[in-house]
Amino acid sequence: MSDRVLRVGIIGAGGIARGAHVPGYRDSGRAEVRAVCDVNAEAARTFAQAQDVPHHYGSVEAMLAQEDLDVVSICTSNDAHHPAALAALKRGLHVFCEKPLALNFAQAREMFDVAQSQGVVTGINFTYRTFPAARYIKELTDEASFGDIKHFSIEYYQSYSVDPNRSLEWRFQKKLTGTGALADLGSHATDLALWLAGGISGVRGHLATFIHERPLQDGSGMGPVDVDDSATFLATYENGANGVVAATRFATGRQNHQRISIYGDKGSLVFQNGAEPRIEVSGGPFNKGGGEMLATIPSRLTASRRSHVPAFVNTILDDAPCAFPTFADGLRTQEVLEAAERSHEEDRWISLPLPR
Repeated sequence: MSDRVLRVGIIGAGGIARGAHVPGYRDSGRAEVRAVCDVNAEAARTFAQAQDVPHHYGSVEAMLAQEDLDVVSICTSNDAHHPAALAALKRGLHVFCEKPLALNFAQAREMFDVAQSQGVVTGINFTYRTFPAARYIKELTDEASFGDIKHFSIEYYQSYSVDPNRSLEWRFQKKLTGTGALADLGSHATDLALWLAGGISGVRGHLATFIHERPLQDGSGMGPVDVDDSATFLATYENGANGVVAATRFATGRQNHQRISIYGDKGSLVFQNGAEPRIEVSGGPFNKGGGEMLATIPSRLTASRRSHVPAFVNTILDDAPCAFPTFADGLRTQEVLEAAERSHEEDRWISLPLPR
């Protein structure tokens, strides 16, 4: 095991950097966050002071020019993922990025291609893979506990778009986010679908916007919302299964609600998250009579880390196998999201893979 300590730069001084990325590097015990940058230089300064980070900058370019780094974490709005990643990758740095990987499939493909050419380690923060319930469901599907899967559906519902007085932040602007609920929540749901059920071979999408104007953040009036509040698509899988992927920020009363349904020819599973995650299973190794029962998540998983960052660090330092999603996973997800968006715009079924 290497005793080297990775030197890390954080791009974007927001809540996800503070709440997930910096703690992840520190928890690894093998990385030091050396610098932070943000287009808001004062935000970078405040972040550095609060997080005990030695250096702060007002741009990616300044940080990369002045710091001797091994890794960057990209914690910005979606529009900045692509330029920040390319700047770091072209310097041979390893990159860990927030989801979705980019604004669109073309940007994501370029990021993936450059990373491949540089031979660096990449990661993307599809954080729900780290949750004990998700890891347990992954074990069960890998073991074919339900036989051949015929139906796989997933929903991810939030309510934070319901308030019409919520301001026109970056998540409601296409130039900054790409798509709305589709990219924001649907990227997580799609990644889980691909991880648990396998490749998606086609989609038929529908996007909807319920509030078309929101207050400008400077209080000067109203501005247009040009992304979706809700996104749903039918999906066919390469293994022959079909299902629905649904994401909305307009589910009144819901706070981070997720539900996964799996039906195979030998058994089934229904998962719903919450204060006490609930997994109902039937058939297969659980109940030979075919009735439902509650499954208990193994204790070896309930204490597992809920961060990909330590595994990312270990792979860089020890050349360990990737036990986390990479840019390849981000690219696959971005392709499905783009197909769903095109399907809605063109009012037709879209087959995958998309033309390159």
